[in-house]
Amino acid sequence: MTSQLAPLASRLGHYARLFARRAYREAHSVRSQYPTLYFPIEQLLHPDRRHICVSPQHDLVIEGYPRSSNSFTVAAFHQAQTKNFRVAHHLHAPAQIIRACKLGIPCLVLVRRPRDAVLSCWIHTPEWSLAFLIRDYIRFYKSILPYSDGFVVATLEQTTTDLGSVIRRLNTKFESNFELFDHTDDNSNQVFRSMEEKHMKRLGRIDNKRISRPTIERNSLKADLISQLENPRLSKALRRADYLFESLCSLSA
Repeated sequence: MTSQLAPLASRLGHYARLFARRAYREAHSVRSQYPTLYFPIEQLLHPDRRHICVSPQHDLVIEGYPRSSNSFTVAAFHQAQTKNFRVAHHLHAPAQIIRACKLGIPCLVLVRRPRDAVLSCWIHTPEWSLAFLIRDYIRFYKSILPYSDGFVVATLEQTTTDLGSVIRRLNTKFESNFELFDHTDDNSNQVFRSMEEKHMKRLGRIDNKRISRPTIERNSLKADLISQLENPRLSKALRRADYLFESLCSLSA
C-alpha cells in the first residue's frame, strides 16, 4: 500500500513546491514596485546582492525586465570604461529605477517587445505561466512611467546595435562622462565571450536556454511557442503590455 501511494505523494510534493515558488514570485513581483518595501527584504534575503542595489555611492543604474539585454549592456558598458564606475544592475525590479530617480543617479531603462521578452523568460523558466509573465511585465513598466523624467530608455535593438549612442544620450541628459562603446563586431564578440565565461563559471557548462545571448536553440523554441500567445485569455493583457512598450519607445529616440 505504501509503495502504491509513493508516486501520488511525490506528485503532491512537486505541486506543493511549485505552488510555493509561484506564490513567492508573485509576492516578489508586487513588492518590487515599492522601494521602501523591496530593499529591506531583498537585502535580508540576499545579502550577497547588496553591491548591485542602488545607493548614493553608485554612478549609474542599468535595469530592465529580464531577457532585455541587461547582461550585454552591463558588460559592454564596463568594457568601454577606463574608470571603474559603480553600476547597480540585474535586480529586475522597478524599485531599483524608482530609487535611482529619487536619488538623482543616472539611470538607463532597458525595454524589449513584450512578446519577445515574455517568451524568452518562459523558455528560461518554464514553471512561470505566460499570464504571470505578462502581468509581471506590465507591473514593471507601469510602475516606472511616472518617473520617466529621471531615466533614459533604450530598446533591445538600440543596445545590441549602437550602445555608443545610448551612452551618449545618458551623458547628454545627466551631464555625465561615461566613455562610449564602439559597437564593432570585434568589441561585441569580446563582450559575448566574457558573458560566456561568467555563465560557464556559474553553471559549469553552456545552457543554450539560459545563457544571456541569442542562440539557435532558443530562437527555434520561440518560433514553436509563439502560438501560445494567441490565447484569447491573454489578449487584453498583451494589449496593455504593447501600449506600455510603445509609450516607453517614444522616450527612446
